[in-house]
Parts: sequence; C-alpha cells; structure tokens
Amino acid sequence: MKNKKTLAFIIAAISMTVGTIGSISSRAEDALDKTKTSVNDTMSFAEFDQPDEGMDISDTESPEACLLETLSESEFQEMIQNKNIQTYGTKSTVKPDKYEPNNSMRDAYDYKRTTKLSGWIFTEGYTAANCHEEGDEDWFYLPMTWGYKYDVVLKNLYRHDRHIYLWANPHGTWEKYGAPNPQTGMPEKFVYNCDFIGTYYIQIVGGGPETSSFFFAAEKQGTINTALWPSEVE
Repeated sequence: MKNKKTLAFIIAAISMTVGTIGSISSRAEDALDKTKTSVNDTMSFAEFDQPDEGMDISDTESPEACLLETLSESEFQEMIQNKNIQTYGTKSTVKPDKYEPNNSMRDAYDYKRTTKLSGWIFTEGYTAANCHEEGDEDWFYLPMTWGYKYDVVLKNLYRHDRHIYLWANPHGTWEKYGAPNPQTGMPEKFVYNCDFIGTYYIQIVGGGPETSSFFFAAEKQGTINTALWPSEVE
C-alpha cells in the first residue's frame, strides 16, 4: 500500500512537471512568435538607414537655412540649360518615379500634387521619390506664405551623398538655401524663414541611382515629424 502511494505521488509529480514545462514552452513559443513579428516588422523597415556610431548632435539638429549662393537670372538659366543638355552617366534598372521628367526648374513638378505618405509617423506627410540614373535631379515647385517658417527635410538616403536645396527669386536674382550635411549620406533638415511671397523650388541632387527611394518634405513648421531616424519616433 505504501509503495502504491509512493508511485501515485511520483506520477502526480511527473504530471505537474510536464504540465509546467508545457506551460513554459507554450509561453516561450508565444514570446518567440512576438519576437518574430517584431523582427519581421524591423526587417520591413530595413531600408531605413541607421546612424553611424559616434554621430553627434550636430548631425540631427535643425539649423536655420544658409544662403549658399546667389545667381543672376542669366547665370541661373545657363545652369538650367547645361543641366538640360547634360548626358547622364551610369544607368540603372531602378524604375523612374512618377514625377519624371523633373530634372530642372523648367520641368519642376507641382509639390502640392505629389503623393503624401501616411500610416507611420516617421513618413507621415512626406513624399517618396528616387534617383533612377546617374546625374538625375528632382525639382519641385511650391508657393510659400510670408511670415511662416518651413521645415525642409530629406531622409532615407541609403548612405548616398544626396542633398536638398531651396531656390528663391525675391529681387530678380536666384538665391540657393540649404544646410548640406558634410558627412556623406546623412539625412538633412533645415528651417527656412519665408520672407517673401512667391514660387519656390526644391532641388534634390547627388547620390547614385542604386536606391529605390528617398523621403522629403517642405512643410510649415510643426506640421510634420522631423525625425531623421526611425528610432527617434519609436
């Protein structure tokens, strides 16, 4: 009788242990599934570059726009003409974005008619475009309202040395504004203080054609998230 009780106790203990292991295993599988989902989500955003180690605050702060150069009307038109007759170099298999051809100011696309991204705070309100061949530039035109500040942002650059500039013609000469990051392939953003009413032009230039897209925006300050890296909004 004593042996039977002992055997029953052992069987019960084994059952409890198996049940506990099964419960732990089940919880582990659930956790693994969640981890897999998290990894899959992360992988789906793998295209978004991450900052290099040692990046300091100067790479992510929002400087005021700097006046980079001033061109007369003839000098500006000569620049545009040279751009129009330029023979591009290396081709790629990347499909041109739907705003082409917009390789110069003369062919600039209406910024207000671009397709705005939505559904994720990192890209909310941004437009996606690409560099489909060597030498490709993207130009967009837009009105700006006097007295407002605008956030101008370019990101998701795949480490290519690409830059965003703003062109204005307030007094019969063309002025180029920007805050190009000296570190190759880093995103850029600057704040432009609109001091005249008129048509402005966005110029995005540089980098190779191997990438599928980049994100950019020129919006009134406070209306878009200016995070340069996905980790800043998680």
